[in-house]
Formats: sequence, structure tokens, C-alpha cells
Amino acid sequence: MKIGDRVKWYSQANATKCIKVGIVVGIVPAGEQPRMGKLDFSVVPTERHRRNFGLRTLPRNRESYIVSVKEGVTDKAKRVLYRPIHVELADETDEEGIWRWWGD
Repeated sequence: MKIGDRVKWYSQANATKCIKVGIVVGIVPAGEQPRMGKLDFSVVPTERHRRNFGLRTLPRNRESYIVSVKEGVTDKAKRVLYRPIHVELADETDEEGIWRWWGD
């Protein structure tokens, strides 16, 4: 995957599952922590992001991705940054990509 790719993955919280769809804005090399200064916001329609992304996350042993997801349906909805587990990511057009990890 590269910056600007549209991706999707399953997310689970409070016993509910949902599919998140977003745009890759950063690639974090293996063994490093994410840094806001290295994210490319030019690939998303707006730069308004909620501040939910903690930079104090642990390094991962594989390359990972920072994904910008629009939370809401209105034009004023802010985007949220996520760092999903890389094996759960699939190209947005891949109809079966995320199902291999979650089943029904």
C-alpha cells in the first residue's frame, strides 16, 4: 500500500463490529513510532482532524499505516486518524479482503 490508497478494515468496540474506510496518510517503518510531521494530509479532502491519535504508541515489528477516516456524513464531519493492524487492511475495492480475518 502507498499514501493516498483507499483502504478498509473491520473495527470492533463495545461488542459491535463495523467496517471502517479511509485513506492512507502515512507509512510507519518497522520498529519506529509514528510522527505527525511525516503524515501527508494532501491526499484527504479536508485537514480537520480530531485529536485522537496518540504519538506515544509502541513501535511495531512490521511496517504499519496511518489511515484518515471521516467520522460522520456531513461536510463538517472531522476526520479521525487510526493505525490499524496491517494484516486486517484491504484495498477498498477488494470485496473479500477483510472477510478472511473476521468471518461473518
